[in-house]
Amino acid sequence: MAIANRAVDRDGQIRAVQRQYVEGAPKLMLMSAWQERLELHDLVTKVSDSCRKMRVDRLLIEDKAAGHSVAQEIRRLYGHEKWAVQLINPGAQDKLARLYSIQHLFAEGMIYAPERAWSDMVITQTASFPKGKHDDIVDTVSMGLRHLRDIGLLERSPERIAAIDASRLHTGQPPPALYPI
Repeated sequence: MAIANRAVDRDGQIRAVQRQYVEGAPKLMLMSAWQERLELHDLVTKVSDSCRKMRVDRLLIEDKAAGHSVAQEIRRLYGHEKWAVQLINPGAQDKLARLYSIQHLFAEGMIYAPERAWSDMVITQTASFPKGKHDDIVDTVSMGLRHLRDIGLLERSPERIAAIDASRLHTGQPPPALYPI
């Protein structure tokens, strides 16, 4: 993508400058997924095993329903591990609104899913929402992607280009005169 900007050269002439940016957005790859109905202890054990296996930095847990109990138990049993536990409050948005807020990431091809049985499960459940039988993975996908967007790790190409252009603009005060009059 080339964007024309105006620049002033040393002679004071205004000229058009073509800036080149690399086309394409940062990509995100789904690494693993599972879905089971488990008792609290079995769930905590399976989550901790998954965190260890995937070398997780931060475990996000929805701050609703049983999320408090799960987070407390994981912190109690596995507080010494290398991952942090963070409760995420989805706020007043319902599940459909949360999914719509990250839908464009899929439409723009930013999310990659390898050809695995679990990725088919994720894609099928997400695509059939809200009419599907289950929606747990939909919650997980929307919460994870929304979190990555909120902390700035997942940007669309136009956002990244705008940030680069904004960083090139001088927004501070003009420098003081060398020789005051």
